[in-house]
Order: sequence, then C-alpha cells, then structure tokens
Amino acid sequence: MFIYPMLLEKEEEPFSDHNYLFELKLDGHRMIYSFENTKLQLFTRHFTD
Repeated sequence: MFIYPMLLEKEEEPFSDHNYLFELKLDGHRMIYSFENTKLQLFTRHFTD
C-alpha cells in the first residue's frame, strides 16, 4: 500500500505542535516503506519502487 507523503511548503513563521513529529532532512533520498502481509516495499515520493 502506498500513502502519498506530505510535500514541502513555504511558511513565513516556524511551526510547532505537540501532535506532530518532525524529522531532520539530510542530503540523500527520502524513502517511504510499506510492510503488509510480511512484504516490505520501499518507495520514493514519486512512487518509484
């Protein structure tokens, strides 16, 4: 199952909310993983397997 990720948006002010988690973005590829029925898949944000 592929769930589309949130993409970057420009904001004027910093965002902070205890209901959200934030990740540090380093140079490289952002990967999304799906683990369903013992099958693991990795995807890019463009749904490249």
